[in-house]
Amino acid sequence: MIEPVLVPFKAEHWMRFVQLGATYESEFRGAIAKEQGGPAFTAILEDQILACAGIIVHHQGMGYAWSILSSLSKGYPIWMTRTIKYMIRDVKRGLNLHRLELIVDANELMHQRWAEKLGFVLERDGRARMFLPDKGDVIRYEMVDK
Repeated sequence: MIEPVLVPFKAEHWMRFVQLGATYESEFRGAIAKEQGGPAFTAILEDQILACAGIIVHHQGMGYAWSILSSLSKGYPIWMTRTIKYMIRDVKRGLNLHRLELIVDANELMHQRWAEKLGFVLERDGRARMFLPDKGDVIRYEMVDK
């Protein structure tokens, strides 16, 4: 079985996930921000992009974790989880981050469970209401050094 490989993230990787349309310009700006905001990687299997993930450094010691996964990534749950956990660990150590934040759509229970498998825990208040452009809620997670 062929295993995915990691390559440095590029904005065009993100754009493969996006349907061209009304949000194209804002999606492209967001992809560029992710490319320039901190360490990020893309998982590729042959010529297919499985996922992109990284950490945007907000200020010294603090960052935001992000990811986008294709439906193909479901075929590699252990590899994806293990690889992203290692990436988080290595980036935290390399950049001396003491806090990471992550948001997950409040309607995506599977994503919430995955955040917890990655080592994130719910923030005290947990829910950020009307956070998304469509006014949807998100669940806020954190990973802090003790």
